[in-house]
Amino acid sequence: MRSAGVAILFVPTNNGLPPEKTPADLVDRARNCDSARAIENRVWVIRADVAGSASGLTSGGASGIVDPDGAVRHSAARLKEDLLVGEIGGARL
Repeated sequence: MRSAGVAILFVPTNNGLPPEKTPADLVDRARNCDSARAIENRVWVIRADVAGSASGLTSGGASGIVDPDGAVRHSAARLKEDLLVGEIGGARL
């Protein structure tokens, strides 16, 4: 991806599941995937996820910003609305 000029991979997510089917580590799994994609593609990964409960579904809120080395720079609060702001190469996100 990087060689093609891609610098950022955006991952819109809606992991809403019934509470009894939601793995306790769902947010951790998402973050591990983001780190893996960042490292293998040498790009920033920005995940935007819904958070909270609605219509009997629960979403953990896996929003986060991961740098090309796989390090989590910002991570949203779990199970509630949150706002992440970061800076990449001098450009405010």
